[in-house]
This record gives sequence, structure tokens and C-alpha cells, in this order.
Amino acid sequence: MSDTADAYRTCSERMETEPKDAALAAKRFRWPTLHSGDCTMFEGATWTLLSDGRASFDAVVTSSDDDDAWIIHHADLLDRNQAVMASVVNVNPWPDNPHKFAQNMPDHRQRYRFTAQGRFNPGLFEQTVFMSMTYSC
Repeated sequence: MSDTADAYRTCSERMETEPKDAALAAKRFRWPTLHSGDCTMFEGATWTLLSDGRASFDAVVTSSDDDDAWIIHHADLLDRNQAVMASVVNVNPWPDNPHKFAQNMPDHRQRYRFTAQGRFNPGLFEQTVFMSMTYSC
């Protein structure tokens, strides 16, 4: 799906986490169960931001139909007022959108692990209080 007209947007408040090493701080953002069309992203989907500008995503998704795809059109960094500051850039960008992340789901009987890596301006790390995702299936 290239158009975001039928996409949903959801926001998650930051959760504190311990830094993985003394030089890097981490912020973790977790979502409840999300639905879009025939697809479900289960509770616990998490974006983790590191103070050096790295971002990682980890979720479990499924669909009640074969050959679906869960698409994150963009994952945004938001300040304390929930104003968008920037979007995470996929380290393996799609030609049509460097902010897009996708997980194919060929078999409706399976659950799929959706992992992704991204980058963002590390200067925004301290100001990031929320994240939002615009997604569709």
C-alpha cells in the first residue's frame, strides 16, 4: 500500500530503561495490541532508541488472510507536547519511502517476528518523550 489514506496513527509514552553500557542511554516505547484490516500487531511491540541515534523495532504480527503485509509508513519522534520532530529512517530503505518499514505475512496460520533497524538525529534523543507510528495492513 503506497497511500496512507487508510493508515492509522497511534502514540506511545516513553518508558525508562537502563542503559546497555555507560556511554549509551536508551528509551523504550511500547504499544498495546493494534489492529488494521485483517492484521494484528500483538501487545508489546517496542521501539528502542539509543542516544547515539540508532533505533530498533521488535514486534509479533499476524493476519487472518494470506499474503498480507504490516506496513509502518513512518515512526515519528515526538516532544513533550506531542509535536513531531523527525521520523526514523530505515537502514534498509524502500525506494519509494526511506521511512517505511514492512513485514510480509504469506501464511495466515503463522505469527511473524517483525524486526527493523533505523537511524535518527541523536540530537533529538533527550527531547523525545513520545513516539507515534502511522501504519496499515
